Amino acid sequence: MSTHHKVIGYFAYKSGTVNVICDGESCLIAGSESKMTDYISTLSESSPNLCTIRKTRFGEIFEGMK
Repeated sequence: MSTHHKVIGYFAYKSGTVNVICDGESCLIAGSESKMTDYISTLSESSPNLCTIRKTRFGEIFEGMK
């Protein structure tokens, strides 16, 4: 399997939008869905119930940084 397809964590966005959950200017990536829920509860104005949590792959992160 190519490293670009390897799942490296989870990100979240406000459901129905393209607004990714961030801490300042940095997109949050967590090692598990439960950790992402904890981060959303602690660091975001959004409720975890209003967010969608999805797996993210190395290639997606790499492309987003370009």
